[in-house]
Amino acid sequence: MSSVEAVHDIRTQLGQKGGASLSRLALAFKANDNNGSGSFNFQEFTEILGKAGIFLNRQALSKFYRLFDHNQNEQVDYREIMRAIQGEFNERRKAIVAAAWEKVSGGAESVPLEQVLGSFDASGHYRVLSGEKTEQQIFREAVDAFENAGVGARNVVSQQDFEDFHGSESCGNPYNDDKFVEFVSRSWGVSEPEGDAGSEQLIAKVRNVLREKVRQRTASPYGSESETLRKAFRFAGTGAYLTPKQFEAGLRVFGLVLDPKVNEALFARFDAGNGQFNYNEFVASVYEEAGLAASFAAKTQLAQEQAGTRQYVETGSMLLSTQEAPAPTAHAVTPTAILIIGGPETGKSEQSALLANEFGYVHLSPNGLVDAAVADADSQVGRMISAATKAGDNVPAELVVGLLRSEMQSYVEEGKLYFVVEGFPRNLEYKAAWDSAMGDVDVPFVVLLDLAREVALQRASDSKAAEAAIDLFEKETFPVLDEFAKAGLVRAVNAVGSQEHVFREVSKLVADVPVAVAL
Repeated sequence: MSSVEAVHDIRTQLGQKGGASLSRLALAFKANDNNGSGSFNFQEFTEILGKAGIFLNRQALSKFYRLFDHNQNEQVDYREIMRAIQGEFNERRKAIVAAAWEKVSGGAESVPLEQVLGSFDASGHYRVLSGEKTEQQIFREAVDAFENAGVGARNVVSQQDFEDFHGSESCGNPYNDDKFVEFVSRSWGVSEPEGDAGSEQLIAKVRNVLREKVRQRTASPYGSESETLRKAFRFAGTGAYLTPKQFEAGLRVFGLVLDPKVNEALFARFDAGNGQFNYNEFVASVYEEAGLAASFAAKTQLAQEQAGTRQYVETGSMLLSTQEAPAPTAHAVTPTAILIIGGPETGKSEQSALLANEFGYVHLSPNGLVDAAVADADSQVGRMISAATKAGDNVPAELVVGLLRSEMQSYVEEGKLYFVVEGFPRNLEYKAAWDSAMGDVDVPFVVLLDLAREVALQRASDSKAAEAAIDLFEKETFPVLDEFAKAGLVRAVNAVGSQEHVFREVSKLVADVPVAVAL
């Protein structure tokens, strides 16, 4: 989790606690500021967040804290952190709040608190409509928010006070512009100003929704959400740029399908000048935080350079330098494949099919894909395979792996991320091709269906052909298994016994693999 993403996590937790939660957090800092300095060390800062019910893993919290420790003196200014957490309104939110203030104030620079509260309508609040809270509770939160901000003592509300009040609610809804706009509209009886629905507002909406979807699919609390999104796009394409179709495929991983006009607006913004989409720039923009990264990255970088250290230095979500260990793979987005390897008569085809049916995996058979390509008169790959076969050559490993990746990618576009691959790779050449093309596919383990030669020969209808096949398997596939074993990936299952018995043993292995459900 990056420092920028830690802010999103804090906002999400604040949002779950209600609209006045940000002001209560500010009040907690003020109440514990015994010497009036506005500064806290890491332990004090952590304890105050905990009292407010805000919890982050220690690694993320430490990184977040360091971003504000500009002088590296183990002290941070909580007011600076509060401004970063509250963040800036985007243009859409800014417009609806300005419209509400214009109606409430009638053009005046400030108005009595009673006048503002008298205009506030809690009946249409989304938490009231959902039955989660009553009108009285929401109204009380509004009163608390103004009082905690010091407005109660003055009894006068300025435009800045009004914006700060909505900043708390905006912080509680970091991803959903529609919900925030609806809250402001219903609370003050105003309509959203008309704007350019084809560009900025729609692009902002995509970013907000996508951030939440990515957060849900980042499995590890230590995982980077920006890297989760980047992985999805990287798997969808073949380089740093995406075609429109590949971009759509990356979004489908998170359950998003965009209107064509939104696609056009996004491509116009991130077109690399070659008619393709620069997904790295897009990912950086999704996690850009004007209130955090733009304000503090330069000072943080300077402080770190002066100290002669190399740590996380972020602009938006772009990592410039690090000596820290990479974040764990986010299995919720990374395609995952279990490889089933076995010699003749081990039942690897049947076991692969049973696994796919039982656990909802996609069953991929390289031999089946090769046969389908050869049978397709329009397939160039099929023609190349046929030519190699007629010449007595082995089917090029790159072609087979290319078929596997293409088929896998088509399922990923549908949100299906878990696969069982039958009988692959069968030799070191095929393993090298897999490693080269499938580096972004997670292989949690390789199942070896182990069967003694004598048992395999007893099962075979043609013992002579089976003998030759076993010899070939031991010669070509044993070295592959040795490579997997060095990485600690091989899980051997005795293939003696009934199909049902073997499947029970294989299932025990697969049951421990977390399965991601498409949104």
